Amino acid sequence: MAPKSGRKPSKGKAAAAAPPAVSSGLIQTDVELVVDESPVESVAVQHKAIRAAYEARFARDLIDHIKGDTTGKYQDLLVACVEQRQKQDAKYIRKACKGAGTDNQMMMDIVLARNAAELKAIAAAYEHLYHRDMKEDILNDMDGKLKRVFIAALSMGREFGPADPSRLESDVEELHDAFKGLGTDETKVFQILFSRSMMHLRQVFVMYEQTYGKTVRDTLKKEFTGKIEDCVVAVCDWCTDPAKAAAVILHRAIKGLGSDEDRLEAALATRYDICGFGRIAAAYDAKYGPGKCAKDIKGDLTGTREKLALALLHIE
Repeated sequence: MAPKSGRKPSKGKAAAAAPPAVSSGLIQTDVELVVDESPVESVAVQHKAIRAAYEARFARDLIDHIKGDTTGKYQDLLVACVEQRQKQDAKYIRKACKGAGTDNQMMMDIVLARNAAELKAIAAAYEHLYHRDMKEDILNDMDGKLKRVFIAALSMGREFGPADPSRLESDVEELHDAFKGLGTDETKVFQILFSRSMMHLRQVFVMYEQTYGKTVRDTLKKEFTGKIEDCVVAVCDWCTDPAKAAAVILHRAIKGLGSDEDRLEAALATRYDICGFGRIAAAYDAKYGPGKCAKDIKGDLTGTREKLALALLHIE
């Protein structure tokens, strides 16, 4: 189905259209309508407003209606698309913490791209849902090296907003100094990577390359190894090309024999307010080959879930 990238319907229109959407024929819920009525701009605000307008007009909660009209993994994905993001993130984190060991990759995909306000909201949702401390659960089963990264990510408080020109030059110099000598100053690197806003870091990385003739990403890959390398490089990727970073996460979720259901759902449901689903599909094709995103989705999913995934990604 074709994307409607220029359409920005009113909240009232979205709510008014919902009942026929939720009860339409072949796929039960009109995937395209539900997705397109939630623009990528301020999607969390849009979802809250649409649900409120829907309930006011029809005296029924939108998610309850979806749950009453759909089933299984399709229902899970559709609910995830209209649920409050912090609540969904809390659910994914809980799933990653349960079982024999922590799903470190899922943690990386969710936690490292969030700012301090978002992590605070996720932690509050986590406590409300499970009556547990999110930070303790995340760190409980991690090994020492990876634990240091997540302690920094969860406690240093990533800012939100534009670059701070007054700190750009000093941050570039501090990063360079941290890489000098016989060992990397891990604390200094973490302080910058996990406290500065994504937009600020993007400018730091540009200035670093202009000043020293090499990228921060390449330097991090040289200075760190293993899971710590994966984490700090992931932060770089989210800053410099979020659509490509999201495409890598999506590819990881669907490659191989069958999809990783939780990661696939998280990849589809929690990324479009960061970089937009149309951009994710384009980045996926640019990295893995023309038409590869559609081919992989169609090869891994079937029926209503395939239709929903294609609609979310704005693929015909």
